[in-house]
Amino acid sequence: MLIPDNTKSNFYSRMLLPQSQRTELAEQMLLTADVEPTLRPTELSISHFRNLADAYSKLCEEDAGLFSYEFRDELRQKKKQRRPSCTIEEEAERDRH
Repeated sequence: MLIPDNTKSNFYSRMLLPQSQRTELAEQMLLTADVEPTLRPTELSISHFRNLADAYSKLCEEDAGLFSYEFRDELRQKKKQRRPSCTIEEEAERDRH
């Protein structure tokens, strides 16, 4: 099962899963949770959320680094790559605003 990039489920997995592993882990999480990847968040039941949380917890147990993943760090790295001339101080100043 391949999860299209434009699905709502994939959108929310962006905050939980590193980009390099996102497709594979999102598929695994949705399969484990028995959640249809095309469902919108408003269509998910309480049991869907519980199953997704359990599946995510299982993924975190298998990969300890996943629990500490912070999607904002990935965004900062992308910004830094686009603006290589910025100093660390300039980058910190921009992050404060």
